Amino acid sequence: MNNVTATMDSYRQTVAQVVSQAAIHLHNALGPIGTALYDQHGALILNNNALRYASDNDLTRLVFDCLTGSKTAPILCRTADDVTLYATQLDSHHVFVVVGEAPDQATVDSFLSNLPRMLPPMPATDD
Repeated sequence: MNNVTATMDSYRQTVAQVVSQAAIHLHNALGPIGTALYDQHGALILNNNALRYASDNDLTRLVFDCLTGSKTAPILCRTADDVTLYATQLDSHHVFVVVGEAPDQATVDSFLSNLPRMLPPMPATDD
């Protein structure tokens, strides 16, 4: 494993830990919701009940829409099968998802707006 790969693996683990800890506060504020962290390829890194509320296909589609969509709207919101799905791109490698039955939009928006600021700086790579 080269240094860039090791550095990015370490960064990915740190992001997952930070997001997991931060999400506890969101779960406490909103009650029964699901959250998940995806990478830029649509791979699920961390799942905290998100798949209980929405299908993997719905979540993955939301992640790719978030990655390829307009950067003028940093939070993407959709509804599917009586649940509301939110997503935000944290950095060029991670998307965080919140899903639930009508979670308070102001609370979700505030959390998702602040979450990227909690992350460590992304390591520089040569590519």
